[in-house]
Amino acid sequence: MQLNPEHAAQVGSIKFTPARFGTGNGEKSIITSTGPYLIIWDFKKVKRGDTSAYTMRKHNADVIAENFVYNNDREAIITLPDDVTTIARDSMYRPEKLLTPQVRYCITNVYR
Repeated sequence: MQLNPEHAAQVGSIKFTPARFGTGNGEKSIITSTGPYLIIWDFKKVKRGDTSAYTMRKHNADVIAENFVYNNDREAIITLPDDVTTIARDSMYRPEKLLTPQVRYCITNVYR
């Protein structure tokens, strides 16, 4: 499992925490984090070859640990340095909406 190259470039150094499966009614989701980013893959789509089927959420501090609520892959429990909280999966974002696009400059000089 990996992030798309453009998302990985914006996230920076990637050091995934151990991934865990959501095991409600079968293995539907995979959860992990890297730095302040919580990442959840849709495992059904990944098995069909869509490795970009993930959502992310950025926190103010590095995520220390994460897991799904028992028997429920719609909510995650995350541990931050000073807090333990639950996150609804509906509050996650597609990376395109979460990560800001890199600014690209195009300078064209036309001499006549």
